[in-house]
Amino acid sequence: MEVIRSSHHEARQIRTALILIGLFTDKDLYKEWLVVFYAVNLELENKLKSAEFQKSLGNDENELKILKMLQQLGDKYYFTELYEKDLQLLYGVSSRDKLVKKVGSCLANKPNGRQYQAVVKNMTTASDLAGALFCLWGVFIVGG
Repeated sequence: MEVIRSSHHEARQIRTALILIGLFTDKDLYKEWLVVFYAVNLELENKLKSAEFQKSLGNDENELKILKMLQQLGDKYYFTELYEKDLQLLYGVSSRDKLVKKVGSCLANKPNGRQYQAVVKNMTTASDLAGALFCLWGVFIVGG
């Protein structure tokens, strides 16, 4: 629960900051914050697909069940791909390689984004991932 609370708190802080600074009125600012969500989401989706992560859960039936449910959501929703399309348009690049360089450059100046990405990367249970997924995907899935 602590990880869920922490992830939710961080996501809420980011969303609040975006609203307060007028995110949608400045294309460059929007692009920079979209990079943060993209990077964290990419980390989450990679973790969900990772055979190594699944193996690390061992024989914990509850965690494996949760992971399977999350993977089913991941098969239905593909936010990383959509973020990439938007960012390619915003950065004016056509290849993923060029986009990755732009994203890396942008993230260099976003310590909170890198920290949130590291939190997801270091999650060790599917339950933890469920909290991050809820924070990152919930609003899109529910339609808020």
